[in-house]
Amino acid sequence: MALKVSPLRVLAVLAALAAPAIPAYGQAPAAKPIKIGIIDPERIVAESARGKQAIERLNKERDDRMARGNAMRQEINDLQKQVTDGSLSLGEAKLKQLRDQLEQRTTALQRYGEDAQQQMAKLEQEVMDPIEQQILKIINQVGAEQGYTLIFKKFQSGLVFADATVDLTPIVIQRFDAAPAAAAAPARPAPTPKPPGH
Repeated sequence: MALKVSPLRVLAVLAALAAPAIPAYGQAPAAKPIKIGIIDPERIVAESARGKQAIERLNKERDDRMARGNAMRQEINDLQKQVTDGSLSLGEAKLKQLRDQLEQRTTALQRYGEDAQQQMAKLEQEVMDPIEQQILKIINQVGAEQGYTLIFKKFQSGLVFADATVDLTPIVIQRFDAAPAAAAAPARPAPTPKPPGH
């Protein structure tokens, strides 16, 4: 009785038989050599002109909010001192008024801190996202132009050593500084949060 064999089985057998014969007809094309580069994103932002401007702006916004928070904290400390110093000399009505103010100012400071933190996070995203997107685009361009197979982040990939010749950071900084500023969408300034009741 003839044994029936499916077409798929025939193809598989023919492929297995043909495989050892491939070298006899010519060598397979050599694989492309792997070319690896590294970049330091933090250095790109810290040393590029636009990155410096972004950092300066974010630091100023953060310092302004911290200064306002410190002023509110000083007001709370002054009220607390009035309550402590007047605990024996002031009447109960006046002490209650001071304690109510102290509670209101403490709550206002807490809300201010939460609002300031949220607004700084939003501002940082608005300022840094366009910069990071353009830097990534430049990295991709450099990688394609120079034939890199892989490009790693210098300190976020487990890297412990790399020759300086594979560090593409200076090239990326140079191209990023040369790119038109209009390529990065300008971020709107975030308003300084005001404490409740002010």
